[in-house]
Amino acid sequence: MLDWFKQIAGGREAALPDEEGSAELAGLDFKTAIDAHMKWKVRLEAVIDGRSEETLDVAVVSCDNRCTLGQWLEGAGHDTFGADAVFGELVERHRDFHREAGAVLELAQAGNRDAALKLLRGDYYRNSERVKVLLARLYAEHQT
Repeated sequence: MLDWFKQIAGGREAALPDEEGSAELAGLDFKTAIDAHMKWKVRLEAVIDGRSEETLDVAVVSCDNRCTLGQWLEGAGHDTFGADAVFGELVERHRDFHREAGAVLELAQAGNRDAALKLLRGDYYRNSERVKVLLARLYAEHQT
């Protein structure tokens, strides 16, 4: 599994490993956190396309401390890695990710499909990928 994290940390695409088990560090399962962030794109696309049965609140989605990762970043993650430069960048990119996800959702809910897709494929995608890479880098750097 560590090889998968190293691939992601290097900015390379890699399918989520089938390996069972946790990639836990300082109270966070990094594999689960990366998977959750990858699934947001699918969830937002479903809202944009009118296929979603979820009721998502823009204010909640836009808030970076309501999800498991955000709570970890403010708590155990900060306590363990607060002085780490990668961690600091992860906090910033995670905040940007939620801001962009909320903006995509707001546009989609307003019926502005084209603008929502443009943002999803632009700033949202870049921030999402950066969160994924930074999570993998933080994990890989502290496992070796």
